[in-house]
Amino acid sequence: MMQSTKSSPIHKKQRTLQQPQPPPGVLEGGNWGSVKYCGDKTVRLCVFLCLFAGVCTRCGLRAYGCPQDEKDAYQVNGQIYDVRGNKIASTKNTQFFPYRND
Repeated sequence: MMQSTKSSPIHKKQRTLQQPQPPPGVLEGGNWGSVKYCGDKTVRLCVFLCLFAGVCTRCGLRAYGCPQDEKDAYQVNGQIYDVRGNKIASTKNTQFFPYRND
């Protein structure tokens, strides 16, 4: 007796890359990324440098020029928004680091 082997087509799932939704109340078509800002980490660094190097050297205050904190942000039309849709800044005065789309 002969067995017939019926081959079934293999369905490959296509990986669809969906862009994450923009924050509420913000236009679509932008990019997600991150921005650096002066937050808790930066303040702690300033205090440490003031104590370590002395207040008179102003080394602690210079740490504000190198913010250590990061947060997610959405950039569209030259404006940067946080995840809640609040405007943070414009791209003219804040550096935006876009996430890679793989």
